[in-house]
Amino acid sequence: MARNEAEDGDYIQLALIEYQAEYEIPFRLIHCWKELRKCHKWKRVELPNFEADKADKNKRYKSSFCSSEVQRPMGRDLAKKKASASSTSSSSNNEDALARKRELELKAQEIKMRDMEQRLQDIQF
Repeated sequence: MARNEAEDGDYIQLALIEYQAEYEIPFRLIHCWKELRKCHKWKRVELPNFEADKADKNKRYKSSFCSSEVQRPMGRDLAKKKASASSTSSSSNNEDALARKRELELKAQEIKMRDMEQRLQDIQF
């Protein structure tokens, strides 16, 4: 169902009136809305009718709204490959991080020992 521009204008005016009635202030971002309404994200999507093709039970349903613009997520197998490849390099990173942490802990212990020795010397004098 395609609407013409006059119907769109009526639809927009009705939406603006409803917005003002609900929020008690006028909608001030109409210029933004006019730009964003053209974006793919905000367009209505045609939903497939799975009931219509009951005769072709063995065939997969091909919808008309799927396009090459929509990027599919990474598959399970590829995700596992990437995870295993990164796990070998991350194990060396983990070892480096643990070594740095140990060094910092040793330095912190040395500083505490120096403080305690200094306090003992201050108490003795």
